[in-house]
Amino acid sequence: MKGLIYKDLLSLKQVAATIGLLAVFYIVLGYMNHGSDGGMVNYFPMLAMIVSLMVPLNCAGFDEQCDWDSFGNALPVNRRQMVMARYGACLTVTVIASLIAVVMDIVYHFAFGMPLRVLELCYPLILSLLYLSVSLPIIYKFGANKARLIIVLVMIVPVLLAVMAIFGVMALSDGDIAVSMTDIAQSVSETDWEGAEEIDLGAVMNKTQIPASIIGIVVSGIVYALSCLLSVSIYQKKKP
Repeated sequence: MKGLIYKDLLSLKQVAATIGLLAVFYIVLGYMNHGSDGGMVNYFPMLAMIVSLMVPLNCAGFDEQCDWDSFGNALPVNRRQMVMARYGACLTVTVIASLIAVVMDIVYHFAFGMPLRVLELCYPLILSLLYLSVSLPIIYKFGANKARLIIVLVMIVPVLLAVMAIFGVMALSDGDIAVSMTDIAQSVSETDWEGAEEIDLGAVMNKTQIPASIIGIVVSGIVYALSCLLSVSIYQKKKP
């Protein structure tokens, strides 16, 4: 199965130049958007997500071009191993890209004084695993070409509909919202804050980030494993 994972990683050579250009672009963009204290902005978590998005479709498209299914069926490996190797390759690339984002965050911290946000870098890893968990079964079911459109519909359309719904509700109840915001502002101004205790929001956020990151990684890992089992079932039922 290691050979299958290596095969998928080799197929990424086709997009290596694109990934390199994106890395340079994000370094320049981070420098252009540096803060007043001179600190760089780390855009590598975004690059890590983009790389993980490219992997499954690129590998599947490469397999279709080379008619891999016909060749793979002649090898002493079963379809379950093929699917697990694809999931292993996607996980390997996603973890490596996330680790690079962490390394760049540490470099920016010591070189430019940017605050460390290592825990926040867990979120792109979690989102990438969830994306792969949804996209890979779709690719195995419909193939790379059809899956591109389906993935767009599955991923983007619900988000757009949710945003439109939120703005629609706000537009319909614009008057009520304005009144409620006025009442809130008035109540805040009339509140006696002298006896209130100060709340360190930064400390609260730091305390919640660690359990949230751990729970997110565990949940996304479980979803990823269940997705692998689903893809195995789909691929085993496909005709050679």
